[in-house]
Amino acid sequence: MIRGTLLLLVLMVLAATLNAREAVRQQIERQQREIGLTLVTFARKISTVNFSDRSPELKDVKVSGDGRPLQGAISRDGESIAFEISFYHPARWTLGVAHSDGTGLQEYPNIASPSSICWSNDKSTLALNAAVPKQPNGALLTVRLDSNATQQVDLGGSLTSQCWSPDDKQIVYGVGKSIRIYDLGEGKWRELAEGEDPAWSPDGNWIAFYHDAAYYAIRPSGADQKMLFRKKGHSAGPWWSPDSTLVAYMCLSGKGGNWMGFDSRQLRVRRLADSSDDWILNEPDDSFSPEYQWVLPRHTTAH
Repeated sequence: MIRGTLLLLVLMVLAATLNAREAVRQQIERQQREIGLTLVTFARKISTVNFSDRSPELKDVKVSGDGRPLQGAISRDGESIAFEISFYHPARWTLGVAHSDGTGLQEYPNIASPSSICWSNDKSTLALNAAVPKQPNGALLTVRLDSNATQQVDLGGSLTSQCWSPDDKQIVYGVGKSIRIYDLGEGKWRELAEGEDPAWSPDGNWIAFYHDAAYYAIRPSGADQKMLFRKKGHSAGPWWSPDSTLVAYMCLSGKGGNWMGFDSRQLRVRRLADSSDDWILNEPDDSFSPEYQWVLPRHTTAH
């Protein structure tokens, strides 16, 4: 009888603990309110997700001259943007870097048609795909912003917004279904796993990626590969939160979200410790896949 009562009390305490814990959407709403944590993408405008009402807040970015910003990436502190910039006279598409309000534009005319842009953690360098002669899929490069020096990583390939190791000495990227890590010091790459859209966790411990209708994580060494969760209809992501406890990702909703009956896309967030998962934004499915970044202002720290 005593043993049964103790077991019941333990179960009641566990239930109370679970009920008291925030759902993941409640958590990110609170963190957005308290420390400014948010998800941001950039394509002509800065789009910031409002977690409380599941809507985007759009901000125009106007740069000096006749340049028109296209798709790009925002830095993890939210203070800088790097983007493809289109000019009419003469016609060209090159790399531009500016403050998030559009001021301080710097053009890098030797970098043509940049895409898959990824900021290093110290903001000194970009990794990106750029057009190169006789290569229809371009080449992956790193670009030092102070000197304009470049280093070729691989032919073709793509990056997420979280491609750099925490010490900025390696980058992870995809070429077809091959996930690779490039060491800038050695000037060599090695294959890590089969999959797509790899993202390096801010704590450096894991690289998450998508493969065969599921999200996985693997150590940068190639050890300890594990499934995080299954999800069909992958569209983009994953993207790690600054404390490496959450992942955001985009998938098809399966609900026929527009007037033609095609699926809409959902931006979702999942807490890895307990699988609490919720959608935070719906948008139409089209050929453009936004590249989100978790942004945390520099005057705060991740909780």
